[in-house]
Amino acid sequence: MYVPFIPVKKSENHPICPTSVPIRKNDNFVKLTANQLNFSVVSAFLFIYKGFVYNK
Repeated sequence: MYVPFIPVKKSENHPICPTSVPIRKNDNFVKLTANQLNFSVVSAFLFIYKGFVYNK
């Protein structure tokens, strides 16, 4: 099971960063929320994976 990442529009302020958010409030806040989102996705994936492995 592969969890695709939601495509985010590239903002003109950060053309180098592919995961830049169009609404720029605070870069640290945006990075923190992005890291929390990635962590929650990974933890949910690991939880489902453990469930599949232990149910077999």
